[in-house]
Amino acid sequence: MDPVTTTLAATAASTLVQAMTTDAWTFTLNKVAAVFGGGTTVQELEQARGQVVDHQELGPMVEQEWRGRLTRYLVTHPEAVEQLRAVLDEIAPDTGQNGNTYGGDHIDFSHGTFKGPVTGKSVHHSPDGGPGGPAR
Repeated sequence: MDPVTTTLAATAASTLVQAMTTDAWTFTLNKVAAVFGGGTTVQELEQARGQVVDHQELGPMVEQEWRGRLTRYLVTHPEAVEQLRAVLDEIAPDTGQNGNTYGGDHIDFSHGTFKGPVTGKSVHHSPDGGPGGPAR
């Protein structure tokens, strides 16, 4: 089996189950159901969502179930690979180079004056944008 297909299916299943308990559910449901052609899939996804919402411990099992369904669908409908990839690009959070999302605050204290110790992290960049040069 193509590892690209299985990886795509795993990512889609994870994204799908994570969205089940968020405000993004309806949007995600419609996009993923469109890949399958809608219909029965919408009902099955809503049923799965109900299970995850009512019993969070079922999340990994629901994810595994949809990973298998997505893999089987992509193997038998290879034209859906690009469609699912486009859906994921639309609904999945933007990640950095290492795959981590950043959810913290950035506070710029440049040109600030402090009357005591400051705890934090200083990052310096060289003129070409790499680490190690003077701070900007």
